[in-house]
Amino acid sequence: MGSGDALLPQPARPRRARLVPTIGSLLVLLVLVPLGGAAYFAAQEYERVSDSGRRAEAITGELSRLVEYSELRSSLLDERNWSLVVDGIADVGVSASVVEHFVGVDVEGEQREAVASVDRLADSIDGVDLTVALAALRAPGADPVARSDGYLELERDVAILSDELLLDVRRTAGLLADGDRLIEALQVLEAATAARTAVTMQLSTYLAAHFLADDEGRSDVATLIREQAAYDTAIAGYARIADAHTRSAAAHEALGRSPAVADFAVAIDAFTQTTLAAGDRRVARTLDRLIDEIDTVATTLEAGVGSASRHGDLVTAAGADAAEHSAVATERAARSASTALWAIGGLTVLSLGSALALARFIARPLRRMAAATLAVRRGVVPSGDVVNGPMEVRRVGTAVIEAAAHVALAEQQARALAKGDLDAAVLSETAPGLLGASLQEAVHTLAATMHDRELSRQRLAHDAAHDGLTDLLNRNACLALLERRVQEAQDGRGDLAVMFIDLDDFKSVNDRMGHLVGDHVLRTVAKRLTNTVRDQDAVARFGGDEFVVFVSVVDGADTAIALAERIRRKVSDPVPYEDDIIFRIDASIGVAMTGPGDDTSAEELLRAADVAVYRAKESGRGRIVVSETQPGDVASTSPDPNSALPQEPHAAERDERVVSR
Repeated sequence: MGSGDALLPQPARPRRARLVPTIGSLLVLLVLVPLGGAAYFAAQEYERVSDSGRRAEAITGELSRLVEYSELRSSLLDERNWSLVVDGIADVGVSASVVEHFVGVDVEGEQREAVASVDRLADSIDGVDLTVALAALRAPGADPVARSDGYLELERDVAILSDELLLDVRRTAGLLADGDRLIEALQVLEAATAARTAVTMQLSTYLAAHFLADDEGRSDVATLIREQAAYDTAIAGYARIADAHTRSAAAHEALGRSPAVADFAVAIDAFTQTTLAAGDRRVARTLDRLIDEIDTVATTLEAGVGSASRHGDLVTAAGADAAEHSAVATERAARSASTALWAIGGLTVLSLGSALALARFIARPLRRMAAATLAVRRGVVPSGDVVNGPMEVRRVGTAVIEAAAHVALAEQQARALAKGDLDAAVLSETAPGLLGASLQEAVHTLAATMHDRELSRQRLAHDAAHDGLTDLLNRNACLALLERRVQEAQDGRGDLAVMFIDLDDFKSVNDRMGHLVGDHVLRTVAKRLTNTVRDQDAVARFGGDEFVVFVSVVDGADTAIALAERIRRKVSDPVPYEDDIIFRIDASIGVAMTGPGDDTSAEELLRAADVAVYRAKESGRGRIVVSETQPGDVASTSPDPNSALPQEPHAAERDERVVSR
């Protein structure tokens, strides 16, 4: 092209058509986006249930290890038991053949079987190597005490491995979709293992008491009691959790019918009672003692072995139940995975169909609306139904307005409820429509519930701090308040007097007239005490016929004595009952004081008042004793000059003032 061509006018380039999507394609895309998300989550669900299946299969293998751990722990304790017997009879110079002749038990043969069982289980469990430790324990000439403790230590090591594995299995079961039944089965297995271990430990402790030397004189009865308590807890948990239609329940019923279980429990109880009655005394192991006790020990040993075997059946049954639940979980996971695959396919087909339907049934009205809009731009008035819009749009507009009103009102009412302002006027307002009425009903219900809950809280708080009979402060509330009053007094807010009031001969009223009359007397005394003291003072029922009053005293002990005398006179007024019965009851009062600069604790102050009231009762009915020494050092001084009591011989040695009626 020449240079002059640039001066010629260029033809207009055609505008490239822009790719504008239609409403139908947008609707399809709108459906496909959540479809992709749904497919993603369905795939995740498939992976989850597949993982649950793999976990359930893994649990099945771990359950076998748990049962093997339980068997190994029991076998270790069995080997310890037979070793105790063999060492014990050898120590007193009796051969195993003699024992077999007398009681029919081949103790060395039983020991060999226990050793073989331990070796077999230890070799079959991966990650457990007891070769070195067992060789040291089985070495000839090993110290029996060290050997016994060594077996216990090995059993505890295996128990730790078992507990760790059980925790992992329970954690894995908790991740399964339907792992609740499996977790319950694992709990049953755990309880069965604990019960079996407790029985074996009881037998082991029993044998140790008869065959193991103990230079330190330690008591075996405490261990037996602990193991009995552990057994009771485990077997109760087993019975509570085991389903009635499982192997575990059947094994538990068989356990209850086993004579060996019952005989062993009776034998252990008898040994425990005998040991407790004998005190912490260890009888030397001698041939004579062995002969005397051989029948009892042999019978208990036989029953213990049988009981341990029956409890081993519990472990086996619980393990089988757990394995069955694990298999069920595996099967369910497989079915869930298959269902998830079908769900993915069905969801895909349904979503595509829905997208096409939406494109057809929604795009057409929108296209008509678009055409009408274009017509308006051209000056053509559309039809009335297009101009006015569909009824659904107007309904939606009305619903939006009502919803906005609902939201605003709900926000205001929520703020009022959050502040606890149950009397706010906004709680009585109602938004338009059925939703507004439902919201108002819900608000009223919630407000009423909050009001009732607050009343309940106040009532519970009152009941927790007050005596149910007299409505006075109870013992706990009295002690808590006394702590604060003592601190206030010692911080310089004035003297504090604590009066411990004990009704005289109240027991005779209960014995002669019954507890209803006694309760009437206590309520009457409580009311008189409350009416006698000032509002800032406190009255509490400390227990039975004992009351505590603590008051802020301005003028020291004289004011306290005057108030105590006024209280005593009020209490001693006649008590009418059912018109024709009148009682007269008196009170002894002990007074203790504290004030600024004193470091007496509330407990010491109350103890001083208690000791003072005890001195008052020693002096006779209706007396007042004021403790004027540090609490804990309470004694009595000479009586008040106005007292009609003669001076006690040792009154000069006490630091109290005794006031008579």
